[in-house]
Amino acid sequence: MNYSFAAKTSPPSERTGILQKLAKVRLQLACAEDLFNCATDDAMLDTSIYQLKSLQVYYSFLMRQLRLEEGDETEAIPLPPLEALGEAPAAPVSEGVVESMG
Repeated sequence: MNYSFAAKTSPPSERTGILQKLAKVRLQLACAEDLFNCATDDAMLDTSIYQLKSLQVYYSFLMRQLRLEEGDETEAIPLPPLEALGEAPAAPVSEGVVESMG
């Protein structure tokens, strides 16, 4: 007979993995915010903004995954249309009209 005395460990649950990823993303968000606050170059400022937005979207994704894992099947409430917020929709741009940004 072959007896193994090695401790059997169960694989980490999906919830534990999501919580670990959330902790890592929170740390990355703090670093990205520091980078944004210290950026002096336009390119670095743009980079930090894109990085912040990307991490925020990923954090939201992980939170949805965690809710689904915990059995909360409700989806996020969709955003209301801009008209409901009191903002006018963007005017359509006519063909041949070019707007400059500066």
